[in-house]
Amino acid sequence: MLFLSYTPILTPTAPTAHPPGQLKFGHFEFDLRLFLNDVEQINYPFAAPLTLTIAYSQALLSNLKEETLVLDAWDGTDWNRDGIQIITHDLVHHVLVVTIAHPAKFAFFAELPTDIDPEPEPDATDHLYLPGLYSEAGTRDRAPAEAAEPAAAPSPFVALEQIFLPAMKR
Repeated sequence: MLFLSYTPILTPTAPTAHPPGQLKFGHFEFDLRLFLNDVEQINYPFAAPLTLTIAYSQALLSNLKEETLVLDAWDGTDWNRDGIQIITHDLVHHVLVVTIAHPAKFAFFAELPTDIDPEPEPDATDHLYLPGLYSEAGTRDRAPAEAAEPAAAPSPFVALEQIFLPAMKR
């Protein structure tokens, strides 16, 4: 009997502390092993690559850049992509489809965002927001010439009475 055994690894193993290149561990690791009559077939290449469809939660990646997500295999000393080919990566539905040529321990890795990554554009609005205090009574009733003249500084109690609070309509 020939069968594959899939085992998710819940606690990251020591090799994930040494990710490949500048990548960081993507918080998903699993073992895929091949058995023939209860005997593990170590380093056994598949006759034809197997296709894996991996649906994942974006929250799993934490702050990593999802578009740089890769699946690597542990060869006993290093992480590598030998025998792994990414077929599709659906960023909307968070699905990675890969082919693998051999059983191994696999893990997600991705890049951290950099300081030079562009920030998303803010939502367009039809008004300009200028934070600060606005005295409705002090500007509405004055003539333009009076508004240009500096006024005497009111006491803090008088200033509080003149603060315009739009949310309170006061």
